[in-house]
This record gives sequence, C-alpha cells and structure tokens, in this order.
Amino acid sequence: MKTTKTARSVRLPDRRTTIELEDEFWDALYEIAGRQNIGLDELAGRLDKRRGDNTLTTALRVYAISYYRSA
Repeated sequence: MKTTKTARSVRLPDRRTTIELEDEFWDALYEIAGRQNIGLDELAGRLDKRRGDNTLTTALRVYAISYYRSA
C-alpha cells in the first residue's frame, strides 16, 4: 500500500510552519476541526501548546488516531 504525503502551511499563533502528513491524516484533521467548529490552524495551535517534546507532526498524528479510537 503506497501512501502520498502532502506538505501544507499552518499558521500558529507565533509563527507559520509547514507540515508534511499523509493525505489520510489531513482528511482526518480537517474533519475533526470541522466537528469542533474550528479551523485547522486553531487545532494545530492548540496541539502545539501541549505537545511537549514531540514534534507538531507527531502530535497531529497521535491526536487524530486518539480522536477516532475514542469515538
């Protein structure tokens, strides 16, 4: 199974950054943000604040998986 990664720019409160994720993760994160009535930038900003030593990319992947596992 081959997956495609896409890089997208995300605007955080203190900076702009580019994140590369598999398309399935982008789809999931946009869906999650929509269910919470927020934009992807806000979701990423919230996760950036509490990610600890993890990269933002890792925090986004883990959040998406955790969100759907708890559903």
